[in-house]
Amino acid sequence: MDNTSSTLVITGGGLVGMAAALLFHDRFDRVQVCEKRSNPLTDENYSNRSLQLVISARGWRTLDLLGLTDKVKMQTLQLKGRYKHEKDGTVHTEPYSRDGQVIYCVSRETLYKLLTAEVLNLDNTDVRFNTEVTGLDPDNCTFFSEGETVSDTGFYDFMIGSDGVYSTVSRQLNGESGINRVLETNSYREIRITHAPWAADGFHYWYSDRMMIGSFPVFEGGFSLFMVLERADIHLILGDPESNYLETHFPEITRLIPDLRERFNEAADGVLGSVTCEQWHTGNHTVILGDAAHGILPFMGQGLNTGLEDLFVLNDFMAENGLKSGKSLSEFTELRRPQADAIRDISMEQFRYLTGKMGAQDRLIRKEVDRYLEQNNLHGVYASCAFTTEPFADISERFRQLADRYKL
Repeated sequence: MDNTSSTLVITGGGLVGMAAALLFHDRFDRVQVCEKRSNPLTDENYSNRSLQLVISARGWRTLDLLGLTDKVKMQTLQLKGRYKHEKDGTVHTEPYSRDGQVIYCVSRETLYKLLTAEVLNLDNTDVRFNTEVTGLDPDNCTFFSEGETVSDTGFYDFMIGSDGVYSTVSRQLNGESGINRVLETNSYREIRITHAPWAADGFHYWYSDRMMIGSFPVFEGGFSLFMVLERADIHLILGDPESNYLETHFPEITRLIPDLRERFNEAADGVLGSVTCEQWHTGNHTVILGDAAHGILPFMGQGLNTGLEDLFVLNDFMAENGLKSGKSLSEFTELRRPQADAIRDISMEQFRYLTGKMGAQDRLIRKEVDRYLEQNNLHGVYASCAFTTEPFADISERFRQLADRYKL
């Protein structure tokens, strides 16, 4: 890669892609971002997932590099813990941290618009909305993009594939056989409500033997309410107007939202799963990051943070004279893959715990480990992931070793 005259191409202008443009634009003469969606700042009909995102220590470390910490924090809510709601109305408080540390909750759309506005102000960066990279030849550093009115073949000196779990770049590097997608049997659906009598300083959740409901407060007002249930139960719980399952198991919510079943039944159906890729790069010029390399379940709130941490580590590799300074993308992959694997497994365990899929013995072991950590004034798994930048693999191994002590 010759940084005296070079082009960076970023496929996928989502959160990680826009952050990549901001972080690396000054190392290249020209930056081109290809984003298949429309411009969120000018399209009146633009719509994005309303999902609330969590920013924790790893994400803030990268946002600090971008000089955006203060701007982003102005659009966030501080969350101090979880509120577990029982069917009888009892609420249990579960702090995220013994030390009063908080995580920050921000609307995906708000953060995306903020990053987009920053990128559009860069002199050397061309963002092509409504344009998707549909093919590439990494051996010759060429790519093919298609937009609403034009099709084009371009050249690049360095490419970052941040185009999500169905990444074109990932497919080119791996083929379908090199990408492992594990899809859960659960449906994920989300709605927005304008008000609720719940504290706005935490995450609220309810669960039964068949489903989970969770709620994040929204900075702009109201709450984001999501549900996770087995696809086999959709008709029984949501589709059958005679069903009283929600009223029986979630009386607090159905009293507040009488049309809860109808609203969830009409909400878009989301897929839950994880993605693992064998090959993250080719040569020293093409690399995949974020969900394109390692999509994970969202139940630890570390998807975005892991993608931003990818950028932080890649920035170290490009800090002086680019990757020709002696480091290579193979070293980057060797550093990041174990961390991505670890947070994937941690997130899977949290998903099993919150949705009732975890067996009785594993739940008992988890409680014993949590008790040990509390008695010894140590962070648990969630706090370690959220409030430190300790490698995920180290966190996972520490928990595994502790869990082994309590196995029957």
